[in-house]
Amino acid sequence: MKRMTEMPVVFAKLGWMRFYRGPHPVDPKPIGGGLHNQKHFGHEGFNFRRHGDRLFGYVSAPAEEGILNLQRIDPFSVGSRIKGATVIYVATDPEFHGQRIVGWYKNATIYSPCVQYERAIAEELQSEVNRAGFSRFRATSYQFEGLFSEGAVLVPERQRRLQKFEIPKRNGMGEANICYPFDNHGNISPEKMKWIERALDYVDSYSGPNLLEDDDIQDEIKDAVAVAAEKGAGFQSDPQIRRKVEEYAMECAKRYLVRRKYKQIIRTDDRCCYDYTCKDNGRMVFVEVKGTQTRGEKVSITKNEKAHAESNSDTVLYILHSVEVGRGKNARISGGKEKVLDRWDPQSGSFSAVAYMYTPPTV
Repeated sequence: MKRMTEMPVVFAKLGWMRFYRGPHPVDPKPIGGGLHNQKHFGHEGFNFRRHGDRLFGYVSAPAEEGILNLQRIDPFSVGSRIKGATVIYVATDPEFHGQRIVGWYKNATIYSPCVQYERAIAEELQSEVNRAGFSRFRATSYQFEGLFSEGAVLVPERQRRLQKFEIPKRNGMGEANICYPFDNHGNISPEKMKWIERALDYVDSYSGPNLLEDDDIQDEIKDAVAVAAEKGAGFQSDPQIRRKVEEYAMECAKRYLVRRKYKQIIRTDDRCCYDYTCKDNGRMVFVEVKGTQTRGEKVSITKNEKAHAESNSDTVLYILHSVEVGRGKNARISGGKEKVLDRWDPQSGSFSAVAYMYTPPTV
């Protein structure tokens, strides 16, 4: 209770997107999130669009006509806004289902009622959506304002799907787009407090990639290119198959670490840029795991993975290549060959540019 009164928190449910930066060929509009999003571009599709250091967040709250009940976020709130809050965004995964944390603003301002966009920003957003062919969109207002420099994070899809808990429907988000911690009397149920604390722990401990960073977006594009390359080589590469291959490689890597008698093996891939930590004769070892259906001549290494390995010599790169994938919806994952680099030095191999994201000038 003390933690949430000192740092107010609210949960907002959005449609699912990869980047939330506006319409993009590989990320055209939010998936789910209400009837409007089925054919049109949902306003929340700009929630992680940076305007300098500023971010503006929107959530559809038709029952309250956009009016947020600030007293249910902070029972001691006075006035039409709350400062120093944490806004946590949740969306339903269209591939694997379940409600996941997709990102957050820290030290944010929450407004009730909504605040109008500055004219230049409204015109910019409106123009982009119109060019993408969505007619029923009006860039009007927002309820949340965050700052990139204050710790705002957009979690990549892979890390979202690795989260070790889901937002429950009962005493959680349910069908509503807003989840208030407190009821109208300033009370919170023990069941709700339990999962909110877990969510806050995840937010506070997260040190993985952030799609608000341009370099991390490049990594997402590289991953998409890797998918295309696997498909071009005749491999199955839909999201569920890739997830199964990754999980299979993680299991094989753990068995390898056990064989090598590493101790205190802890999985960390849901919130860090490395996959395991473990101990070897008292020293901390970081483990990066890669699983692929290809012969493993090339593997995708992100900027964060490269930087971490360069600054931590006790890093192991475990590659499981030539993984075999059966046919059908419940394809069996098997086989694979291990290639392991102890005390991995990224400079021992070579890197090649895979893809670039180009931002054209505003017309």
